[in-house]
Amino acid sequence: LKDWAREYGISYTTLIARIFRYNIPFEQALTFIDDRDKPIEWNGKLWSRQELCNAYNIPLINFYDRTHKGWSLEKILLTPVKTN
Repeated sequence: LKDWAREYGISYTTLIARIFRYNIPFEQALTFIDDRDKPIEWNGKLWSRQELCNAYNIPLINFYDRTHKGWSLEKILLTPVKTN
């Protein structure tokens, strides 16, 4: 498994978790992309969540919290984060 993980550029612990913790078949575990890691299209460009957060000065935790609340991507990115 360590050799396969190295060949596919993923960590060994990630591969183990995918197979044994999440019961993903071996072949799928090698190329699995978590929904949270899939690129997001915004303004005609594909972004990672972290890239969007950096560009719009939104902490990643706020991004996920707002997503969980059902906010649109536009509202997530364009609503300023309240600071105390």
